Amino acid sequence: MDVPRHTGRRLAETEDQLITRMLGHPTFPAPLRGLWYSPALPGPPVPQPSRFRDATNTGLARLGITETDLAEYTGPGGYDRGGPYLIEDQVIGVDIRLYNSVQMTIRRCKILAHIDVDSVDAALTLEDSHVDAGPWSNAAIGFQNLTILRCNVQGGITAVNGSYNVVVQDSYLHGQVISAAGSDHAGGFLCSGGGNIELRGSTIWCSVQDNGHGGGPSNNLNLFGDLGPLRNIRVKGCYFPATAGGYSVSLGHNPGKPYGDNPAGIVFVDNVLGRDLQTGRGGAYGTVTSFLASEPSNLYAGNVWADNGQPVPVNT
Repeated sequence: MDVPRHTGRRLAETEDQLITRMLGHPTFPAPLRGLWYSPALPGPPVPQPSRFRDATNTGLARLGITETDLAEYTGPGGYDRGGPYLIEDQVIGVDIRLYNSVQMTIRRCKILAHIDVDSVDAALTLEDSHVDAGPWSNAAIGFQNLTILRCNVQGGITAVNGSYNVVVQDSYLHGQVISAAGSDHAGGFLCSGGGNIELRGSTIWCSVQDNGHGGGPSNNLNLFGDLGPLRNIRVKGCYFPATAGGYSVSLGHNPGKPYGDNPAGIVFVDNVLGRDLQTGRGGAYGTVTSFLASEPSNLYAGNVWADNGQPVPVNT
């Protein structure tokens, strides 16, 4: 799909070509950096929520599979040698942990536990599966070298916590669980430092409510420079429903954090954001925050409201 310039004139190149060229040339015209594109006339079509990812079109449900179609998994929880491993068509009731250089693919499974890739050399591909981590003080899936395709992911205090080399595509991240009296802060996707992350075509929702004891939702998307710099994180074509959290999306520029001064390569394009129709905001305080528009490699473009297809302003 061609992308209009801020003048409304059509470009000959595709959006992906534009992004690649812009990121490679810091002197590319400033009006195209850190701003959404003005839509060409007539206005954009209103996004249809039925096309977004949810529990009916991800995971096992997408394939018409239920737990009764699956075998019971009787293998180990921890893998620290050998492989590559393939687990298919099973109900898994133990936490899966990958160590050392183990490579694993899990396909068409129901996982009633959490998954951790604990080594920088281990890797997981998860396809067409449903993860329900239930009450758990960390992520349903973490932490690096993750490829998550067409999955339904819920439970834990965040659906996915990713650091390096993460792809989440055509998936539904939701249904976090916090303690009734604790101070846990939940989210849909969290990166506390890292990069080479791609979120595409997914619904990312922090769906919990405040518990009245200091715990509750943070944001749908949390990019925080707590543990390391944020580099090369691309979010495209995702849906972010309205949340009870502070904001729908936080894009990494938090100077008070150890690595929050200079997020770079943060590309947030062609996403759809829901909002509370009474407040007009995607979260309690605003919709999209902490985007560093002055960094030439960052791009915010083509993001629209779910209710009317109009552009969502940044840092509001």
